[in-house]
Amino acid sequence: DNLHAGLQYITECLGIYRKFNDYANEARCYKVLGTIYEYFGDIDNAIEANEAAIAAAEKIGDINIKTNACNPLSGLYLNKNNIDKAMEIIEECIALKQQTGDTRGLAFAYYGRGKIYTKKVQFDLAEADFSKSIAIHIEMGEKLGLAMAYQKMGELYMRKKDFSKAGEFLLQSLELSDKYKM
Repeated sequence: DNLHAGLQYITECLGIYRKFNDYANEARCYKVLGTIYEYFGDIDNAIEANEAAIAAAEKIGDINIKTNACNPLSGLYLNKNNIDKAMEIIEECIALKQQTGDTRGLAFAYYGRGKIYTKKVQFDLAEADFSKSIAIHIEMGEKLGLAMAYQKMGELYMRKKDFSKAGEFLLQSLELSDKYKM
């Protein structure tokens, strides 16, 4: 709960990993930095950190580390209204997650693409992706991802003016969040 201290420690770790050319852990540090910057609302530094994570992961050919940074990077570009860039990144992420068999990561990638489709007002495609994400999260027992997908599905139904379904999904998200202290 102390993001400023976390930022300091991760930055120190990053220096050590750079010194020893430990690109895997360098990429992980950049990914964490991206998350911290995003929490702070510093989107530009969050983008830069996630792009650095991808570059470090590519140096060692680690697709999983790369895609773990691609997913939030796509969301960051979406937040900046760069929808085409967000879609380009998430499509690559989905393809790579399918290639590596990272099912849990794939669920988060479908969630990310669902957000893009929602922004593009392509509600049927968004609903299909959120449904895929929900099904995988249920199968994997992933509570945080499930609560997130329920919330976005609820928001989608609100935009579609189907308030009954919206309420069902939002209530499920709230119940999970309360139960697991998320």
